Amino acid sequence: WSKAQIWMQIDNEPVITPVFKTARTTLVVTKFPGNSDWIKRLRKGKKLKVNVGKRVPNFDLAGIDEALGALFACAAKYNA
Repeated sequence: WSKAQIWMQIDNEPVITPVFKTARTTLVVTKFPGNSDWIKRLRKGKKLKVNVGKRVPNFDLAGIDEALGALFACAAKYNA
């Protein structure tokens, strides 16, 4: 896997630069600990900026808290 040069920012919080690995030409992956402060900020944020080189798209985070809550509940149910 090759490493991708990507940084992310939630609202006006500090920029983070986790190590992303390229899984496919259109998919990168990274890991965060379950108790990560960044995940908590993501759930409360309004906008996510992702710098992928020459472009810095913004993503609206409305509804992400509910979506992550459902995902975590599902994972807990089936990984118990």
